[in-house]
This record gives sequence, C-alpha cells and structure tokens, in this order.
Amino acid sequence: IFFVMNETIKRILEIAVFAPSGENCQPWRFIVRGNRLEILNIPERDSSLYSWGQRASYIAHGALIENIRIAAPNFGYNPKINLFPDPGNSLLVAQISFEQMSPKKDNLFDFVKTRTTNRKPYKNTVLTVDQRREFDTIAKNIERGRLVFLGDEQKKKVVAQAAAGNERILFENSSMHKFFYDHITWTEKEDREKNIGFYIKTFELPSPAEKMFKLAKNWKLLQVLNRIGFSKLIVKQNAKVYASGAAFGAVVMPSNSAEDFVLAGMLFQRMWLTITKMGLSLQPLTGILFLMQRIIAREAAELSTSHQRFIQDQYEQIKKSFGVTNETIAMMFRIGDGGKPTARSLRLKPEVAIQQ
Repeated sequence: IFFVMNETIKRILEIAVFAPSGENCQPWRFIVRGNRLEILNIPERDSSLYSWGQRASYIAHGALIENIRIAAPNFGYNPKINLFPDPGNSLLVAQISFEQMSPKKDNLFDFVKTRTTNRKPYKNTVLTVDQRREFDTIAKNIERGRLVFLGDEQKKKVVAQAAAGNERILFENSSMHKFFYDHITWTEKEDREKNIGFYIKTFELPSPAEKMFKLAKNWKLLQVLNRIGFSKLIVKQNAKVYASGAAFGAVVMPSNSAEDFVLAGMLFQRMWLTITKMGLSLQPLTGILFLMQRIIAREAAELSTSHQRFIQDQYEQIKKSFGVTNETIAMMFRIGDGGKPTARSLRLKPEVAIQQ
C-alpha cells in the first residue's frame, strides 16, 4: 500500500512542479512519509534581492501547493494542507496529508502543464462580463486574499510605467544584473540540459533587441550604455508592452507574512490557470513589489538611496492605482490575448526522498 501511495504522490508532484517561480528557480524539494508529504524550501535557489525573507519563493510554493490541490483529486486523493507546521523549521513550508476519495477531476487540471508566461504585446480587447464573473469566484477557493483588476486605460499606463521601473534597477544595480544574467540559458540545448532558469526565447525579443540584450551582459559596457540612457530606454519600451492587453490584476493580502505570501501564490496560480482555460495570456510583473518588501524591512543596503526612493515612488503609484492602502500587494500581472508564446520554460524532475 505504501508503494502505491509513494508512486501516486510522485505522479502528483510531477504535475505540480509545473508551477511558476522567479527566474524559474524551482525552490522546492520533497519528503514522503507514508501518506504525508513534506514540502521544503531551498533558499539558495533564489538568493536575489527580490526574495526578501524568501517571499518570492513562498509565492512559488503557494502555486505548487495549488497545483497539488488541483491534481490530487484526479488520482483519488484529498490533500489536507498544513502551512508552516513547525515554527522551529523555517524550511518546512507545508505538510500535506492525502486521504482517499472517489476520483474527481478539477476543471483546471488539464491546464497545469500548458500554463506559461507570455511576454508578447497583447491585443487591447476588454474582458467580458462572464470572464469577470468567473474571476470574482476564484478567491472563494483560498483561505484569504482578494483579486483586484484595472481596465481603465490611463491607470493601465501608470501601472505599466511603474512596473517597467523594475528594469531600470535591474540594469543599474550590479548585484541584480549578475543574478539575472547568471540565470539565463542562451540556447535550446543549454535549456534542455539545465531545465532551470530563463530561456532567452521566452523574453520574446526581436532579433536586434536580443543582440543588444546579450551585449548588456557585460557590466562595464552596460555602465557606458546607461550613461546615454540605455536603462531608461528599456523602461520606455517595456512600459509600452505592459500597457497592452485587457487589464492589470493584483493579488492583495492582509499582511506580508510568510503564510500570506504562500496563500497569495495559491490564489495567483488558480487565477493563472483560469486565464489559461479561457485561452488568454498572462505575464507576472512583480519586481517593484518584491523590492519594496526589502525596503519596508530596512534590509536594502544593496540598493542605492536614489534607487530606494525610485522604488518607493513606483510602489505608491501602483497602490494608488489599485486603491490599496494598508494591505500588501503580493502579486501583480497583466492579462490579455497574446497569441501563442515563442517558447516556454522547462522543469526539473521533482526531488523526492521516501522515508517510512
């Protein structure tokens, strides 16, 4: 019976790991004890400035857990989730017990493996009444948190400009620049061999821009380019792309606690799978949000004073546009019709230890 259970949990995890994660870092490993699964964080997978307190990784874990919630009933198991069960072990994100049930297929199950980021410009079509109605029901499946949407063209432009501000920091801060370029795979062969990190083709860059992007890997050259406005040009170009599409969305949580970020990841993943089921595209836009968490915690020494002020200004623009005051915007994204993406990120096989 344990062999059957172990093999079933492995099959569930092989599906669940198609969850999104920052830089496609896949910061998780698993221990199976009988009918119980332990999900552990791997902090060294994401040591970027974005992941203050591992909040970016907790979003990824939330998406993974939501995939498990969607996949397990298909195999005849009901997952009972316990977040951060051991206060003395911060690496243990969740324990999940699997109880047998009659097999039941979630209507999002078929979209777990097809969900992907699409960074192309989107068509400026508006969301339908039925689509908005379906979005309104998503948060009811998660313990707490809410979804907020912006369709107003002027507010979309404001948020797009603020979101693109992340790229200015990325190309002006040496630590962030190095982490980013260290996680890029440059060829399809390299991507298949690593199964982790950003594949260059997922950026949807036209050929001239891709060549310039590769040149910008050289930090000394990039500093020269920035003196003539390279980083600001990137912001301008990306803001235009980000403003395209039907709407911006945000996952809003009561606090910035670790548990709230896991729950935000669960809500975000259910939203993304719903978008995929509708035949629409989505792109997460989280850089400014995550950097702001580091500033709030007063752990932003790696960021210059001017960059900190810039990030705070962009964050305030985002909060004001969404009408958020005392809550935390844990995730932000744009949605619309982007067609088929050129490429998608690959996944590592889940690292599973079996212990009886």
